[in-house]
Amino acid sequence: MSDSTPSPQDLPSMLSARVEAALACQGQNDLAQAELIFQEVLAVDPAHFVALHQMGTIKNGQGDFEGACRWLEDAIRVNPRSALAHLNLGISLCNLQQFEKALAHFGVSLVIKAGNPDALVNRALANHQLGRSAKAEADLRKALALRPDDQIILNLLAKVSNDQRQVFSALVGFRALCAQAIEARDPGLHH
Repeated sequence: MSDSTPSPQDLPSMLSARVEAALACQGQNDLAQAELIFQEVLAVDPAHFVALHQMGTIKNGQGDFEGACRWLEDAIRVNPRSALAHLNLGISLCNLQQFEKALAHFGVSLVIKAGNPDALVNRALANHQLGRSAKAEADLRKALALRPDDQIILNLLAKVSNDQRQVFSALVGFRALCAQAIEARDPGLHH
């Protein structure tokens, strides 16, 4: 920011210009410069939603998932109806392996923006990590219906479906082993 203090009527356009400059830096992967500019904006307007949200996405990209969560939680306090902020907070929580909390934010994102394929895919990944393959598969099928040519979704769906088949096969095998063990212990039990 310049040394001269902008007039109150000039402040919104000045902040908007700074945010655009930060977004441009972020788009060019100059994250250090983007972060500096967003910090400048937040020094003037600590509740600037875009700056808070983008700080969270920068921190997530840098691997600072706890920092990302803090920024994104601040953004959500400013705008609790942002589907994207809830989605990104869910992603950061997944990176921290806090899958239940992540599921809550993916759910809120989907309430705000129904049918968002990115939220569906990320919710599927969280459910899969928790061993809920049927829920994961259902979300991936919904996402695929929205993006039928998305190779990533197709690959994830194939993996989740294969995992479910393996679990089912393991259960069938386990059930057979249990029956054999019972029969071996008490041969007359099944006759």
